[in-house]
Amino acid sequence: MNYDVTTKVGDAPATTSTITSTALPQVLRGIASGFPNTMPAAQSMQALLWAEELMETGELTITASNGTTTHIKRQYEIEVPGHVEVHGDLGEAGCNNPQLLDACLQRIKRYEHLKKVNLFLSPRVPADAPPHKHPGWCEYLMVLTFESDCRLTVGVIQRQPGANIEFHS
Repeated sequence: MNYDVTTKVGDAPATTSTITSTALPQVLRGIASGFPNTMPAAQSMQALLWAEELMETGELTITASNGTTTHIKRQYEIEVPGHVEVHGDLGEAGCNNPQLLDACLQRIKRYEHLKKVNLFLSPRVPADAPPHKHPGWCEYLMVLTFESDCRLTVGVIQRQPGANIEFHS
């Protein structure tokens, strides 16, 4: 997995580069080491906390005391396996929420002897929707058909952008 790293120092133009997941810990430790009056153990802990946030949300913005801002965003390379049939607008529901689609595809890998998977996508409820419509809510439905023709239906929800992804069957 790759990450886009955009750094902006003062009024200078922002620079963007791509790093691999292997280089990510070193980059985060490097950023943490730039914070003054911080012990190395605390820097390492801060780098771990940033990595955890990045894994959960897919992106992270760090602003140092000198005004340097670093924004890190996960690149999503979503490949839908041949036995998975996607229903709904992948562009609207998938690309606007690649974290949820990727979580579904990862969950599918847990099951053996699958014959077919139907994945039904829904767009996220807009943030400005009335409270009774659950603003930010996103829901997918997976119907897994096994070689024995048994079916398992799994509801996949994310209550707010960046929140934990829940699987209910």
